Amino acid sequence: MSPKLRVEMFYVYLWLREDRTPYYVGKGKGYRAFSKHRKATPPPKDRIIIVKEFEDEEESYLFEEWLIQIYGRKCDGGILINQSIGGQHSGSKYRNKSEYEEIRRKQNRDQKRTDRGKETNLRWRTANPEKVKASAARFRERNREKINEYARGEGSEKKKESQKKYREKNREKLRESSRLYYQRKKLEASAYQHTT
Repeated sequence: MSPKLRVEMFYVYLWLREDRTPYYVGKGKGYRAFSKHRKATPPPKDRIIIVKEFEDEEESYLFEEWLIQIYGRKCDGGILINQSIGGQHSGSKYRNKSEYEEIRRKQNRDQKRTDRGKETNLRWRTANPEKVKASAARFRERNREKINEYARGEGSEKKKESQKKYREKNREKLRESSRLYYQRKKLEASAYQHTT
């Protein structure tokens, strides 16, 4: 197909290597197929193929996703340099929604552990007490069995065991933090004695 495209149409395109095998599948509109992307530069125009045009964007997403599955990404043993699985979740490198959500949960957990994340979380919690209560209620509902185990004392043994494993695994780290703690206390005590 020629580079003269109908601007209002969506399409799926291929970028080809010199041996005419595809190395990138994309979905676009207008001159997207011929413009530079964040992580890839287009080949010469004679190695760009517009595979199919669509009036509906949803159909073009589905077709792009299907083509990526056919050729396969390099990270999955295929031939394409695409980092995403295509479709509407094209910002995602993950194969399915549950994998994507798991990564997002982990990122949110890591963010909350930073000082800035703790401050943001505290501000949000004070601004939205009803949402916090509703979230806590949902958590209790989902984890009713675990909560009952801990209330009966069955979970405390598991907790002790996991704490013991953690202490064994991080012995040096704990010793270092303990040593620093006592050093700081000693300095504070000596500073207090000098002031009195």
